[in-house]
Amino acid sequence: MRARADGGDPTGRFEEIAAPYWVLSHKTDVDIASVAGGKVPLDPGSMQGDFYTESCKAFEGRPDAMHKLENSLKVEDLDPEKYGIVFLAGGHGTCVDFVDNEELGKLLKAVRVKKWNVVSAVCHGVIGLFNMGTDW
Repeated sequence: MRARADGGDPTGRFEEIAAPYWVLSHKTDVDIASVAGGKVPLDPGSMQGDFYTESCKAFEGRPDAMHKLENSLKVEDLDPEKYGIVFLAGGHGTCVDFVDNEELGKLLKAVRVKKWNVVSAVCHGVIGLFNMGTDW
């Protein structure tokens, strides 16, 4: 998951974090990480109206999940041996944060090369997949 490394406007879509977290956390432990670490900035528009879904409400109702969102791990500090799934959420900020990010690329490649592991993304998050290159 992501945080704007360039300090720009928050563009993370809450639903794109909340829904996968809600589903995956019922089956496994889930960490939230970002390029910069720390608080993941969310687009205020994604916290209201039709964008504010049941998954968002459920996520906000879990103090453990909100703590992880407020205190995301830094991508470069992650141990790829710990993860079998990496999911990249979207938002326009990924077009800045994920492009040519070597640390993200290392993590994705290390996780993906192991049999049965999953690397996936939604919306603008797919831009991070390009960091894997073609040599894996």
